[in-house]
Amino acid sequence: MSRRALFYLLFFILGATAFAAVPDTLLLHMYDNPMHHLYQVREKSEEDRSKYLFNADTLFYRYATEGYAALPDELYYYYRDYVSYMSLEEAEKEVERMRDAARRYKSKALANEADLMKVSVLDYYEDSLLQVCNRIVREVAVRAGKEGDAVSRIRAMNFDFISNYRTGHYAYAFAFAPRVVEELNKLTDRQYTERREMFFHLGRAYMDFRDYPRALSYLREALVDTTRFFFDRSNIRARVELGNYFRTEQQLDSSDYYFRSIITSRDMIKFRPYYDHLALVELGYNLYLRGSYDNAADYYRYAADFACKEGYHTLAATIFTGLGEVCQVKKDPVQVKAMIDSAFVYLHKGKAGADNSVYLRLYPLMYKYYAEKGNMPLFQAYLDSATVVRHRREERFNAQVLLRAEQEVAAQREETAAHRIAMQRRLLGWITAGCVLLAAGLLVLWMFYRQKRSAYRILVERSREWARKQTVGELPLSVADDDRLLMHRVHVLLEEEHLYRDPDLTLDSMATRLDVHRNTLSRVINLIQNQNFNQYINDFRLREVIERLSDPADSATILDIAFSVGFRSQQTFYRLFKTETGLSPALFRKNSAR
Repeated sequence: MSRRALFYLLFFILGATAFAAVPDTLLLHMYDNPMHHLYQVREKSEEDRSKYLFNADTLFYRYATEGYAALPDELYYYYRDYVSYMSLEEAEKEVERMRDAARRYKSKALANEADLMKVSVLDYYEDSLLQVCNRIVREVAVRAGKEGDAVSRIRAMNFDFISNYRTGHYAYAFAFAPRVVEELNKLTDRQYTERREMFFHLGRAYMDFRDYPRALSYLREALVDTTRFFFDRSNIRARVELGNYFRTEQQLDSSDYYFRSIITSRDMIKFRPYYDHLALVELGYNLYLRGSYDNAADYYRYAADFACKEGYHTLAATIFTGLGEVCQVKKDPVQVKAMIDSAFVYLHKGKAGADNSVYLRLYPLMYKYYAEKGNMPLFQAYLDSATVVRHRREERFNAQVLLRAEQEVAAQREETAAHRIAMQRRLLGWITAGCVLLAAGLLVLWMFYRQKRSAYRILVERSREWARKQTVGELPLSVADDDRLLMHRVHVLLEEEHLYRDPDLTLDSMATRLDVHRNTLSRVINLIQNQNFNQYINDFRLREVIERLSDPADSATILDIAFSVGFRSQQTFYRLFKTETGLSPALFRKNSAR
């Protein structure tokens, strides 16, 4: 026998010995006054029927300044014990108060909370309202994700899952569940105080559909040694589910372990007395399954008084069903009938639906009772009822729903992948087309540039040839000797002495230098060069500019060159240069590289 098996056996023997005498009262003395609500700021006498006024403004301010994680208990109390008792009209006004506070404190997180509060007050069991709620929470999830508000995002996603699961939209809920788990795994318990509670809801949902590997994984995520918050019952509730699971697997020792761990837990949570007594009832059922009927009855009776007084009608119905099973084994039909009637009374008080899990044990108890009494019509009726309840539950929690949800998730992934591939192909096509167009455009630009560059080079070369051409060529025979001599003297002054570089050079000053009349000088230039004096002088200046701009070693600026050769005006220089060469000085220099 393994050590673990020996431990469970010893644990069971000791536990059963203790239970044989007196029902386990461990820790129950701590709850003389069952704790159902948070403590009030002031105590009220029994005659005081006034409502406790919750200071919501302070809650809104703290939420806006400290965040959700700073006040989970207060929020739980606010929603469950304050807002939930309002009429729809009052609740909508409260939503607007929260929106006003969000605007006043400029809090996006509080604005998201107002939207979540809006859906919390709607009856999402109506299909039309469920659609409204789904639209709101999905908008919150998207918006909060963009804002970096991870808590509001996951809370919206949690509502989306829970509301659809509770309303029977199982395929959607399970298809959505992996996304919820993915987001939960990004957060810690301190960042999101409801994290383990959400894992509990996921685990219980998968447990309903008998997907035990995932159910156990999520339920164990909900376990903790001691809960930090009053509202957080996920630890205790997960232990209930785990205890029930191991019972269905006929591992009663493991089942006992989880139910006992509820009683020994130090969790100070809402409805703690209920869970303590529920654990006793479940331990009693395990004793019944072991054949320890008297001990089982003691457990049931101990819990019955609490369940009846405190109004836990379903728990009371479960207890009386269990007592009926014990009485049936002990062949006490009178007590069996009394327990059956009591169970129905409490089911009626609790307004239990036809799919209540108590019927799974109550109907078999009834058809066995009527079989022993020889009442075959009622035996057959309740046998049929038991069959219908079982089949209805199997149909409701059909594993095919999970399979269909997984198929939908796989189909969505395939569709997303196909869409992504199609988009990638389309994008690749656009990129290819763009590259072709770009290449064609670049080719056209390159060809245009080459043509333009070639044209520029032709203009540059022509200008150079013009600049190198002699300023005075062979003179016609009709030119008089005196005019030839005067033109030669002018040429010497300009070519050798560079007189044109003088910006103050005029017709009069040159005539004086040559000791001739200005009219004579003007006539000779016009006759031989076919130009007036200014045109003739500016040609000399332009030739030198062209030579210097063509020289890569000349680093002087264009204007420095222009002014150094005698031009006095920038505008005049640029105009004459462009007229002569067809290019601007800068473009000429750029295209003159040899």
